Amino acid sequence: MLPLVLGGVALATVGYGVKKYIADEDFRLDVNDKIQDGLIKGYEGIEWVEEKMGLNEVIITKEEQENQKIVDILTQRQIDDSKKLFEYKHKIRKKLKNKYNIKVCSSKEIKQCKLKIQTFLLTSIPSTDMRTIDNIKKYQELIGKIYQKIISIKKEKSKEELSPYLDVLRKLFITNTTTKKGEFNEKSNAVINEAIQILNKE
Repeated sequence: MLPLVLGGVALATVGYGVKKYIADEDFRLDVNDKIQDGLIKGYEGIEWVEEKMGLNEVIITKEEQENQKIVDILTQRQIDDSKKLFEYKHKIRKKLKNKYNIKVCSSKEIKQCKLKIQTFLLTSIPSTDMRTIDNIKKYQELIGKIYQKIISIKKEKSKEELSPYLDVLRKLFITNTTTKKGEFNEKSNAVINEAIQILNKE
């Protein structure tokens, strides 16, 4: 009998507490404040432990900083050199069109190629291999050599004979010269080899 009486008293007490919580707004707010205070103190405690253990710190060594500087410099060089390459392409295209009345490709085609390469440079993991920069320069030099060859033989050659040179120059203009680990992609290498073969013919 006694356990039943005590159980009834306990239930009545809990019921009163719940009723008071629901009815008494101040009491409810006070409980909420205490819960929030407890959560904040718990969070601060975690922060304190992390701070003491060094878990909230990102440790960057001097070597990592230097490596990042190298990556940043090489990435910017690739972007700058690619920009120079496309400016050079436009310069050669305009000269052939305006001075010699030879149309190789449109300005739009060069711009489309430029956009692809710029997107690649800005969204891909940059190559920290100096061959990337060297290859961009060599690519530009190759365009210059083909251009000079066209100018030197255009008077003595027929349009048909001149066609292979113009065709390979067009390919050099519009080929997507993206690199991986310092090397050009397969399509770029194929165009480069074709241009070298044409130059070595005579």
